[in-house]
Amino acid sequence: LWTKARLSLITAMNQKSALNQRIAAIISALLLIFIGGCTQSFTLEFIVTRDPNSGSIITFFQFLFVAFEGALKFISWDTTPNIPIYKKLKFKPLLVPLKYHISCVLLGWLSAVLAAKAYGFGISVPLHMVFKSSALFVNMILGFFIMSKRYSMGQFFSVIFVTAGVGINTLASLPNVSKEEGDISLFTWLCGLSILGLSLIFTGLLGIAQDLAFKHYGKENYQEMMFYAHFLGLFLFGSVANEILKSGKLWTFTYPIVWLLLIINALSSFFCIKGVYKLISLTSSLTGNLTITVRKFLVIVISVICFNNTFSLNQWVGAAMVLLGTVGYTLLAPSGNPQEKIKN
Repeated sequence: LWTKARLSLITAMNQKSALNQRIAAIISALLLIFIGGCTQSFTLEFIVTRDPNSGSIITFFQFLFVAFEGALKFISWDTTPNIPIYKKLKFKPLLVPLKYHISCVLLGWLSAVLAAKAYGFGISVPLHMVFKSSALFVNMILGFFIMSKRYSMGQFFSVIFVTAGVGINTLASLPNVSKEEGDISLFTWLCGLSILGLSLIFTGLLGIAQDLAFKHYGKENYQEMMFYAHFLGLFLFGSVANEILKSGKLWTFTYPIVWLLLIINALSSFFCIKGVYKLISLTSSLTGNLTITVRKFLVIVISVICFNNTFSLNQWVGAAMVLLGTVGYTLLAPSGNPQEKIKN
């Protein structure tokens, strides 16, 4: 009896220790997301207000920082003498098949670059944040038709609530679009919304690709997926090299301080991305989506206060509907899997 009691006590202590480690890991991921994400958004808005077409160079440096940090873990240097330089680079064996990495690279790059380009079409940071929340609707549609996922009636109405909030916020932004010479035209603004909408589709497809990879090969491989998604994505920036060089030249001769802000932006973006991958690996994509939505709401508040962005009552109502709808979507998940609800 004493032996059994001792074993039970040791087991309980181990379980408690594992739970505490898990909670600490989740808290650290949340701090990375909120602090890194808000800093990244602040520096981003400071830059795009001076160079609206700087989306490509900002995204490039964000990819570069994430890839550099990952290279320290996944790439080693062979010190064997008398071998070609290109053979000295040794990559760790893949734990996730290359086809998953390639799909995530293409979808992630397209999503990031298109979303950044929208700023050049007169899309403000607050509207950008709110409109991207309609990814919940895109995720539900793609999940239903591609992954055969089933959603509760509560989730269905929550998505309608979120979509309505996005619509109210978007329509409330229309009067702010001026037709005066030198300002953004309505057509340009609508093109920006279309580009942003296209990026949401790629974001939804990226989430499906990540879920499939995690399902088959384990969520503990999130760091490998994060590294290859950004490392291989660097090669795709050759298609926008002219835009990157143009922004770099403008900053050097007109806004030198922006280079420092770009480094801060890339670092904070790296921490935020790492926090998102870490949180999803510890919980679920639903939890990650909820956390990102709350962070977006904080970014809107910071943008309105620090950059004097106009935000009408209707826009606040729309943003609040998005926040509440996302919370409802997460909490009203189907109860068929108790373990998944506990995890969420």
